Amino acid sequence: MVELIEASKLAVNELIEVAGKTVIETALRMSVEHLIGPPHPGKPGAAIVRYGRQPGVVALYNRKFKVARPRIRRKGAGRVVEVEIPAYAANVAPPRTSAWWAAAFAKFIP
Repeated sequence: MVELIEASKLAVNELIEVAGKTVIETALRMSVEHLIGPPHPGKPGAAIVRYGRQPGVVALYNRKFKVARPRIRRKGAGRVVEVEIPAYAANVAPPRTSAWWAAAFAKFIP
């Protein structure tokens, strides 16, 4: 019986890990799409462009998830500036970190 409980705990933890990371990365992608629209082959002269991904960490409840954080940049006047992703920026502020992601995560659970 104890082995069954331990196996169940491992399965639940793995599910939380996979589902949590997926929901967080989806929220980050949606936040980027809200700023610059869906992915496209490229628009000459676009002010804000996608610029790959970089590793990031997001807290949800009492866990930290390693995620692939999308990067976007603003071009213009001979310089390129990194643009903050609203969903990621909201997570960096410690007082709201877990609560913000918990609310976002709850929207995907029926």
